[in-house]
Amino acid sequence: MNIKHFDIERVIGKGGFGKVNCVVKRKGDDKGMRYAMKTIWKSEAFRSKSTEDMLFNELKILNTVNHPQLVNMLYAFQDDFRCYLILDLALGGDLEYQRQQQPLGCFDEGASLFYVSQLFVALEYMHSLNILHRDIKPDNLVLEANGYIKLTDFGISKYMDERRRCSARSGTGIYMAPEITQSCAVNGKEETSHGVAADFYAMGITLYFFLTGELPMQSKRRGSSMGMEETKQDMEQETTQSIIQARINDMGKNDRVSDACKDFVLKLTDPHERVRLMLESKVCTDTYPSDDGAHDRIRLHPWFEHVDWAQLAQHTLTPPLLPDTKRANCNTGHDDASDTFLGTGEEELILPVLDEAQQKRLLTYDYNTGATGEHQPEEPAAASTDLSPGSVSGNKYKSAKVAPL
Repeated sequence: MNIKHFDIERVIGKGGFGKVNCVVKRKGDDKGMRYAMKTIWKSEAFRSKSTEDMLFNELKILNTVNHPQLVNMLYAFQDDFRCYLILDLALGGDLEYQRQQQPLGCFDEGASLFYVSQLFVALEYMHSLNILHRDIKPDNLVLEANGYIKLTDFGISKYMDERRRCSARSGTGIYMAPEITQSCAVNGKEETSHGVAADFYAMGITLYFFLTGELPMQSKRRGSSMGMEETKQDMEQETTQSIIQARINDMGKNDRVSDACKDFVLKLTDPHERVRLMLESKVCTDTYPSDDGAHDRIRLHPWFEHVDWAQLAQHTLTPPLLPDTKRANCNTGHDDASDTFLGTGEEELILPVLDEAQQKRLLTYDYNTGATGEHQPEEPAAASTDLSPGSVSGNKYKSAKVAPL
């Protein structure tokens, strides 16, 4: 598998290490199928140990997950300059871009419920595999041609330990739960760790952003992932948990938001993990609260009362927005023009300097599912209003996955 197996079309996204193009498979059982191709420049990915680990961490997670509400991997390969991931296609852009296109700069409660319900299903699946996503935000929710969303970007996702906890401190500014950076006493020792409640916290902040078009507090580095020290400094200088809760409380003054929705946001963004896990008491103990049954309790919250989970899973509910997939749903016009008129760019010609360990590690990068063409039709049905199960692309997924790296 190599780049010659694909015809490269327009840019549909951009990240810190490269960009994402729509591509068409040129040969094989899935000839003519459209996918997303994420290009990662080795010179950028190997500039530090942390960025190198993110490269392989994303591959490891993609090698494990397989769900309709996630961006799944079909192929991975490389050349001397780049690594490539061939992924499920989502031509509708991310929800941060789509939010900005709304007349009021935000989604109404119905649309927010539609998107957050799918996000919850995606997290429920990941948590069942003992994985924390750890970077939930509108930028990482991408819209398919059929109006449904997929969760993407697993660069800082982590497997939880035997206690269902993770101690790695990273994330994106205001979306980070307080326990990610604040230590607490556990069994007489100071520890800093987080569990599934941290993903729920980010889901709550995301929902608030959908409904209001603004974050409860601004962060200078809102759009980028950051390490512990940067995050801690930003949080100390720019916000406190009490201010966040006060802003969310003020959301109740908005007659566009129901009481059940306000209660849901307040619970998910509470500083106490037990509240986010929908347990009855805030009482602190010398052990971390168990997340057993948390997903079931969240499903039973009044805000989710009218969600038809079966229809949501079958993609038979009418989405609030069908994106125009004939145009770019992202701000990458410069990249499109650069690719068209100036070639691929000088930065791709930088040959990475890799040590023996890095070269050996790259030998594990290539991946091939043996896709059979069940993912996306050759022409995405952007204008279709028929959302019956047989008409919606993306419902059939490969049945076999190899073991994690």
